Formats: sequence, structure tokens, C-alpha cells
Amino acid sequence: ALPADGDSDPTLDFGFVTYTPTISVVKKDAAGNDANTAADAVDLTSAGGITGLNFTITNTGTEPLSDVVVTDAVTAGSGTVKDLTCTFPDGSKGTTWAGPFAPSESFPCTATLSDVKPGTSHTDVVTVAGKGQFSGTSVTATDPYNASVKAAVVPPTKKPTPKPTMAATGAGGTIAGLAGAGVLLLAGAG
Repeated sequence: ALPADGDSDPTLDFGFVTYTPTISVVKKDAAGNDANTAADAVDLTSAGGITGLNFTITNTGTEPLSDVVVTDAVTAGSGTVKDLTCTFPDGSKGTTWAGPFAPSESFPCTATLSDVKPGTSHTDVVTVAGKGQFSGTSVTATDPYNASVKAAVVPPTKKPTPKPTMAATGAGGTIAGLAGAGVLLLAGAG
């Protein structure tokens, strides 16, 4: 009960609070490239098809979240995402967390992308999922990363240039044929 008319108590909830659970994820490579589309694909040729990946996951809603799960899967091309780990707001590490993940709070995750093969492209997608602590509403967010590695350039093999023969000069015969004709001429002149 409130002591006097006009007093208020903002801690009272009469069921009028509406929660909006939402979550977001932003993924970039170690150089800060966002690479959300194939047109933005990062050329990893000089890095040997390897880069670090960094994610920032934020509770963008008005409700604490629970049962948070982070995954990253290759969806196209070559490559492997490994060593995915997150540091949750309570200091624990992993890819799953019971929460609570408070509104406006964020946490980082890291992983390594490797084995993107020469002459191929790559897409991997991070997915983060959670559940509204009070509403029970499931929320998810995704963010792709695109990369490529150029095909190895093999210099062409130089073929030796063939030596021209008399036939190639337009004389109509070979050197041996001409020598034979010369012998016949000399024999017939004597």
C-alpha cells in the first residue's frame, strides 16, 4: 500500500509490463572485415586461407535471456570453423550459457577459419539463439562471413621452338633431298 495519495512505487507490476526479447550478433574477421555477402568476400590468398573470427553478441531486447547457444557452420564452399568459444558476462566460457543475459549486455566470441582451398569461395554463418526469461519466447540472430582464395597460378610450360627445315622455307624439299639432287647434277655433268 502507498502511504499517501499521489505516491508511486515503480517496483509494483500489475501485469502491464510487456517484454520484447531480441538478440543480435555481429561477426568480423581479425582485420575487421564484415563480409556479409559474396560481393564483399575477403581474399584470404595471402593468408593461406586462414583468419580469426570475432563475434559480438548483444541482448537488444527488454527482457533477460536464458539458454543462450552460439554455433558457427560452414554453409558453402570449403573451409573449417574451429575453436569457437565465448566469454559470457559471468566470466564463464563455452558455447552454451544458462544466463541470465541482461538487456543491453554483450559478450565476445572467437573462432578460427582455416582450410579455405585455392580456387574456392567460402561462407560460414554464426547463429545465436536464446529464450526470453519471462515470456519463454525464442529468439535467434545470424551473421554470415564470406571469403575466397584465388587459384594457384601455374606458369605455362615453354615448348622449345622447332628449327625450320627447308620445307618450312618454301623450297619444297629437305636439305638431304637437295644434297642428293646436287650429287646427281654433278654426276651427270661428268
